[in-house]
Amino acid sequence: MEGTYILIIKLNGTIKVNHKGKLYTLPSGIYLYVGSALGSPKAFEHRILRHFRKNKKVHWHIDKITSSALSIIHNIIFLKSKERLECKVSQLLNNSEFCEVPIPNFGSTDCKSGCPAHFYRCKVQDSDLCIRLSIAAIRKSISYNLYLCTVRNSNLECKIINT
Repeated sequence: MEGTYILIIKLNGTIKVNHKGKLYTLPSGIYLYVGSALGSPKAFEHRILRHFRKNKKVHWHIDKITSSALSIIHNIIFLKSKERLECKVSQLLNNSEFCEVPIPNFGSTDCKSGCPAHFYRCKVQDSDLCIRLSIAAIRKSISYNLYLCTVRNSNLECKIINT
């Protein structure tokens, strides 16, 4: 599968992240990271399984978060599409009432759409509510099928989200 995804990440404690020479403190809570996996039929599965690994070389900004022992990827919202929708989804989250940017330009250095970041802090601290709010924000202007995914025993499991 190919498409755009949102990692729903729970931080179970405060972590410090160095980004562009500045140290940021991220308190415990729910965070969202918007990414894309395009180019091959297995792109999404491979990317997500990599995000779940704790021991990995830091390649993307989000690796600084997902490699922390205090982070847990709770779920993944997935939009199956060969179209690059990463910035559109990020802008929908940025314009929502429930998200805020904790680290400017984090995850968006290759962004051409002027996104303030591709990483957000969910103002509500209930991960299920944050997922529902994210889905509602996306559905306002994107009509692709949405899936809710998780990883169990190193296997990616996705179920379509009914409207």
